[in-house]
Amino acid sequence: MEILKQQDNGNVKIADVTFYFRSQMTARDKAALDMIGEYQNGKWSIDRTAHLTKIIELFVTGWDGVTEDGKPVPYSYEVLMTRLPGVITGTVDLLAELATDIGKTVGLFPTAETELKKNA
Repeated sequence: MEILKQQDNGNVKIADVTFYFRSQMTARDKAALDMIGEYQNGKWSIDRTAHLTKIIELFVTGWDGVTEDGKPVPYSYEVLMTRLPGVITGTVDLLAELATDIGKTVGLFPTAETELKKNA
């Protein structure tokens, strides 16, 4: 088994903010995400909110475009969770959009491309 080779950060632009994130999932990341669920009566139950926020906590490394009184605000998970609006540009759910884009990039959520590779 080969160890992961360093890759450039991924990024996603949502409204006027560019979020930067680690583009690879490590064993530790996977374990942390797997522990979000609870095993009951032979089934795993996952708290979707906890899962999405954990993805953001684990992977997001920075941002550009967040300001306060016209001045750039340095990235922090706390500020992202408590000071950014939940819905932007009409109906876009910020956290769901961000976590989904990260999840697709790091392989947590299937994409059409990964499904085609599986079935080839």
